[in-house]
Amino acid sequence: ATKADLFHQAELPAAAANSIVRYRILGDRGTGKPEVISPRPTDPNPWHAYFVNPDAPGKTRAYHVFISPTEWGNMWRNVEPGFVDGCGLGVHPECTACAVNQKWNDSVPAVFVSDGRVFDVRTRYQGGKIARLVGRPLKSWPFPKPNYGHNMPTFEALGWKVSFPKYARFDGARSIKLNKRRALCTGIVDTVVGRVFESVGIPQPRMRYARLYVNGGYYLYAMEAEEMDEDFLVRGFPGKAQGDLFECNSIRWDAGPWGWGDFRLLQPFCGYTEQQRYAQTYERKTLPWKDNLEFIALIKGLHAARAVGNDAVKKYFDDNFDRDKVMRHIAVINWAGAWDDDYHNYDLYRPPGGKWMMMSTDNNTLLLGNTIDGAGVSMSGVVSQSLYLGKQDEQFNWRDRWHFLKDSFLTVFKAEYDELLTKLAQSELLPATVEKYVDEAAAAFDIADAGQSLSAGTCDVPATQVALVKNFVRGRYDVMKTRLGF
Repeated sequence: ATKADLFHQAELPAAAANSIVRYRILGDRGTGKPEVISPRPTDPNPWHAYFVNPDAPGKTRAYHVFISPTEWGNMWRNVEPGFVDGCGLGVHPECTACAVNQKWNDSVPAVFVSDGRVFDVRTRYQGGKIARLVGRPLKSWPFPKPNYGHNMPTFEALGWKVSFPKYARFDGARSIKLNKRRALCTGIVDTVVGRVFESVGIPQPRMRYARLYVNGGYYLYAMEAEEMDEDFLVRGFPGKAQGDLFECNSIRWDAGPWGWGDFRLLQPFCGYTEQQRYAQTYERKTLPWKDNLEFIALIKGLHAARAVGNDAVKKYFDDNFDRDKVMRHIAVINWAGAWDDDYHNYDLYRPPGGKWMMMSTDNNTLLLGNTIDGAGVSMSGVVSQSLYLGKQDEQFNWRDRWHFLKDSFLTVFKAEYDELLTKLAQSELLPATVEKYVDEAAAAFDIADAGQSLSAGTCDVPATQVALVKNFVRGRYDVMKTRLGF
């Protein structure tokens, strides 16, 4: 046989834009009966597939999701009862229900396409425990829509999480988060704070923009955020074995097994043991075969040391925590105007044989000087916020809340903290340095692409946030210079 005899080709009929075409190759191996030649029986997918790209002009990467109205409606049904079944979403400390909503993070089948590559995936709505179902209003939606929820027939664009099969990772990732940018607006702040954290040696998730199309409609100009999982640890701590990662993504009241994530002691509640409550309030993200008893001991150890005195607290931190990394984390988050790390939005990580450190998991609305005092009065552009946010009774603590770990650390290491902050203020936190990150983040936001989305909003104006952030960064430098005396 010649070389030409070994190759075959077939021409498929043209398909409409936004079509997913699945196909198989059949052949006769001499038995007189056609059989599937490709994909092979051992391949995870029973079909090959390709996507007919629509005419969707724009510069930002485009993702297409196709989902049935029923499964899309199920995404709402899974979340609607609230993270505690029957309490609903929002702030409901008065709710007395106790059962965990077992479907809170359940996903549904969908198809995801990027650059013509077709993935069979699982999707769900992405977001926190209070506002997961609050999004960006869609101007119209003449495309297949969910059959349930969203105050139909109108609905809002929400954040999505897309999970990929083990045999077909996306850009090496097992999942991606597509943030709705309701609190982020342009998302510039998240990117800039992440860059600053990285510059002082604290790993942060990578961010980039993406156009999300759902069932053919331009649904959302999204902020794609790297998941802080095992893959993140590989990148953030190259060449090192995986350690213990815990996420504090809790609430600011007691509900079911969850409690405040401010390192307070948790007591049995709602029929849950203290170990069960710690496990939900501080969720283990790696090494799932391990329990959380060491982590519980870490929190109890802090309270035992506080009961003895400052010397005991110093020893506690030096025995258990990487002092320098914790100090750098607190310095940056407080410089940026920390507002909700008193109960969630941070990770604790301990590498094998190492000590614990902290990492921020959500940087939205930082660098804007937003705060609310104990009386509920909102303020913005407050550059004079304390450099010791999270310390008990500190002025400008958000709603007067504080954090046991930050309070303890800032009490016993204040001199060292001031010294580090003075150094950072004249290097990594210099306005000229940070403003470069601001300009680069603004340049990555494509106003034209964002404006074409059916959920485009009035806050999608980079120039506005650039001015606000730069004014805050400059004002913050002046405050540090005055208070730290450099």
